[in-house]
Amino acid sequence: MFIEHARNMKELDVDPILLEFAQLDFNMTESTYNKELKEITMWWTKISNVACGELSFAREWPVESYFLAVGVAMEPHFSTCRKKFASISL
Repeated sequence: MFIEHARNMKELDVDPILLEFAQLDFNMTESTYNKELKEITMWWTKISNVACGELSFAREWPVESYFLAVGVAMEPHFSTCRKKFASISL
């Protein structure tokens, strides 16, 4: 991870406060992504259990679909867009 690397490099003139903010932003974004991925996975599990054989044509890739959505809309405020995009692409 770049943040840890920058902390350990003494020759880099990096402001420690900026590194702290970068770490905080990373942790908050990671938490948001984890929460959304959990929602998508739970939704897919519920849908696939209800429609057992009826969705035989569907791909069972909720994680891959979510990461595709993250690539399209990566800003944290696009949470609803990512969830809808991932559910549609399944």
